[in-house]
Amino acid sequence: LSGSASAETPSKLARVHRVPTHWSPDINAKEALDQLSEWRPDAVIATNFSHYVGAAARSIARMGTWNLHKSYLPHYRGMGPSFYALLQGAKRTGATLHKVAKGIDTGDILSQVPVEIEPGDTVYTLNQKTWDAGGRMLIEFLEQASAGSITSMPQPAGEWPYYTYPTPRDVRQFFAKGLHF
Repeated sequence: LSGSASAETPSKLARVHRVPTHWSPDINAKEALDQLSEWRPDAVIATNFSHYVGAAARSIARMGTWNLHKSYLPHYRGMGPSFYALLQGAKRTGATLHKVAKGIDTGDILSQVPVEIEPGDTVYTLNQKTWDAGGRMLIEFLEQASAGSITSMPQPAGEWPYYTYPTPRDVRQFFAKGLHF
């Protein structure tokens, strides 16, 4: 979780705990799928992952492939959820752990936590708040999952927008509202 003097990255944590890592530009490539299969993971958890995960990659982990997303899904699917929550004047957002499915950020919800948006929040502070809340939620979820208790619920039906990286127009509107990164 954030806030510590020595910010830990997944790579640093993996090194410290002797967890093997593998870098691939495409999770769906044969060498990446072969490596995942060789590891036989219980779960695959993605965060800040901007690539499509195909059916073959999604099916390797015994318990599933999950994504920790920085919004209260189905709101702000896609890229830059904190940016768009601020741009649209949302009063709250959150973090969601969901199953990775065929669509982007459309899978069944495993766990969620709301996060209030306060006056003066920036993209940075909101990202920190959602990651902190999401990290704590993930720890609690994994403790429950290790006890054999995993349930999920479908996301609400409806036409929920998908957001891409902010456009120059989006950024101009953001600054015009007095918002900050």
